[in-house]
Amino acid sequence: MSGPLRALLWWPGVAFVLVLVDPDNIAWSIATAGAVLVALGFLVPIALRKLRPVAVVVATRINQEAPTMEIDMPTMEIPPVEKAA
Repeated sequence: MSGPLRALLWWPGVAFVLVLVDPDNIAWSIATAGAVLVALGFLVPIALRKLRPVAVVVATRINQEAPTMEIDMPTMEIPPVEKAA
């Protein structure tokens, strides 16, 4: 599903909240909300594609500098149950 269509899935909920907040400007606020959601649906995936390589570089730097530690856990034995309810 494309980004604008996914963004429009939020439109009924946003429209409901806008009607509750400002019932006098229903038509303009709902139409504007739809246009804003479609615009966000176009722009957010583009912005994420631009920012993703930067996030990968930062994550690899963090992972390279992170210390590691090994912990030996003791073995636990659970006794068998003779009679169950």
